[in-house]
Amino acid sequence: VVAGLLFVWSPMRAVALPHVQTMATFGVPLCLLALHGYLHDRRRGWLLLFGLAWLQQGFANGYYILYGGLIVGLWAIFFALRPAHVRALGPIIASGAVASVPLVPMLLRYRAVHDEAGAKRSLEEISYFSALPGSWFEVGGQSWLWRHVLAEGKDNLFPGVTVLALIVAGVWVWRRSAASEAAAPGISAGPVR
Repeated sequence: VVAGLLFVWSPMRAVALPHVQTMATFGVPLCLLALHGYLHDRRRGWLLLFGLAWLQQGFANGYYILYGGLIVGLWAIFFALRPAHVRALGPIIASGAVASVPLVPMLLRYRAVHDEAGAKRSLEEISYFSALPGSWFEVGGQSWLWRHVLAEGKDNLFPGVTVLALIVAGVWVWRRSAASEAAAPGISAGPVR
């Protein structure tokens, strides 16, 4: 819930408001919810939810096919490659593949339109549109609070103070817990989830 609220209210989302398709990102967290649910009890309904969420996200925004695929792949490496869950990968991959089939005509048409329009970017354009390390401290003009404090820029990647504070607090708690475990090596609270 906290991560969802931070994502929704992040200053970098304000500049994306005119791009409705980038606002419809609820398929990605639904995919993750379904995948966790499937690992937990292996019910096929979770695979159906995963497939439908993947399909919705793919139709809502083509970029999220790439971004969502990366997130699902990283999720699989972190959670599903554990010995207790490795057998779940087959059904997960199969449901993702089946759910991707309806996306193929859209993607083929998208590529054809790009080819017909000659929509290609030069190396200079790619370089210009790429974010730089300083982009994390840029905001858009729509961010009424932060535009008076930070530079206005084209990338607008500033995540907000709340996100940064939670990251710092998380690292602090993690380091403190690691230090207390090192001080008392025989006592363990179990795995961190």
